[in-house]
Amino acid sequence: MKNYQDIQKTDIDVQNFNFLIVTATKIETESLHNVMSGTILRIVVGDNTYYLGHIGLYNIINVQCSQMGSLAPGGSSQTVNAALKEWSGIKAVIMVGICFGFDEDKQQIGDVIVSKSIRNYETRRVGKDCEIPRGNTYQADSCLMNAFSNLMLSWENIGIDDKKKNLIIGDYISGEQLVDNIEVREKLHTESPEAKAGEMEGNGLVASCESARKPWILVKAICDFADGNKSKEKEKKQLIAATSAVRCCEAALGLVAAYESIGISIATDIKQYDGNFSQHDKVENYDVLFELYRKDYAPYFLNREIDRTVESYLTSHSIWIYGESGVGKSTSISHALLSKNREIVLINMAGIPENSSLEEIFEWIYNEVAGVVGETSIVPESYQLCIKKIIELLDTHYSGQSVYVLVEEIPFSGESFCNFVNSFSSLVVSNKLTGKSADVHFVLSSIDNPIPYIIKSMQKIKSMVKFLHFDIWTEDECNSLIDLIGQNITVPHVSDRADMITRCGNLPRPIKSVFREVYQTGFANELDAHTINKILTRL
Repeated sequence: MKNYQDIQKTDIDVQNFNFLIVTATKIETESLHNVMSGTILRIVVGDNTYYLGHIGLYNIINVQCSQMGSLAPGGSSQTVNAALKEWSGIKAVIMVGICFGFDEDKQQIGDVIVSKSIRNYETRRVGKDCEIPRGNTYQADSCLMNAFSNLMLSWENIGIDDKKKNLIIGDYISGEQLVDNIEVREKLHTESPEAKAGEMEGNGLVASCESARKPWILVKAICDFADGNKSKEKEKKQLIAATSAVRCCEAALGLVAAYESIGISIATDIKQYDGNFSQHDKVENYDVLFELYRKDYAPYFLNREIDRTVESYLTSHSIWIYGESGVGKSTSISHALLSKNREIVLINMAGIPENSSLEEIFEWIYNEVAGVVGETSIVPESYQLCIKKIIELLDTHYSGQSVYVLVEEIPFSGESFCNFVNSFSSLVVSNKLTGKSADVHFVLSSIDNPIPYIIKSMQKIKSMVKFLHFDIWTEDECNSLIDLIGQNITVPHVSDRADMITRCGNLPRPIKSVFREVYQTGFANELDAHTINKILTRL
């Protein structure tokens, strides 16, 4: 049960609250409030109620629309417009909630769709014999979109139904209709085949933010497929979706320095009100708790023997790292590549469904490479032709150079993983045999061990790729990490380090998460077993 405290607007410094988060339904609002730390301040201004609090590293203001849709009184346009006029400190707007998907075979309830763009599907020219869509398309803010894109490297969203959810950066359509008819849905998708989802409030968000010149982004998760079955298990599916979208938003607001280009810094001076809001001291070396590695985080990187092995291998080989989630694979790879200023082509596989065909997999890879090198994406007909075209793109664009093709977040398992291992091995071998002038290295990471899946005809891949297993950390390595954290920020006393390390599974990510949670909320004077369990359960 969240605690709310009613105050006056004059009681707080409005300039300290830079993010406006907009919700449209009660279930979206409740899901958002569940991730807000400490007491939530409640302020009534005119016809709207505003909720002020802290998520991740930032102070936020939440307002809920009183009506669904964009144009109705109390809809998103009127609500966002009023909030931007009332709160002068707002520098960016995030709308979080639920939407409908288009493809029940490739999407699932709870998949998060982060807006690349929004198009109004209801604006159209109606002629004598046909209708022509005329709605404008608006692009989401690049800084906000980049922050959410960064989550695709490391964020793992396990829904409240215990199923992993995908994070997809894609296009939206938006309109006033509550669509629950498969024929209407298919017509809309035919008109906007690039769209990943549809919803009702985005047009109002765009209109108000574009007018006020405020950065915006839409973050919603799929709760149904607009196929006439919206009412079936409606509340359950909406809760799964709302929670998934909110957790994605929470993760994005946990990123350090992600929003500096739009003038938003980490909240270090939340005004304490009646002892209920956490008062943080100035952050000096908070970067020690980084989630996604950057080059300027080098002083906070614990360089272990296996990390030095990765650096050594990358000088002359391709490499495939495997090991359980949270063990530090991505961080090690990023450190090795960035420390030597390597040229990187990033292929993020997080958004591709696990049951994708080889053609779909290599279409995805081809599109990623084409996007990086600036080529027009004309997808070949088969995955074999995709492999050939990928090699040509790399060889042409990086002629005479070394380039590292980084493949992250491989989502496959079982037979799908076997197919991926051998088809990608074919790409590596083909590049070695047919590439002419570019020195291409492939760098992959996965949870599963690829070696048992390599078929007999592809065994030559073992001479071209170094396979390296990342095990859980030793107790000494975990202690070194805790020491490094304690050297840079003030942390509570750990009553039993060995017990804490065990509870965190000897993994660096949970260890950092515990200290990050304590540092953000300031609720623990000592990290005992009970407190650590409470934090890990919440995380």
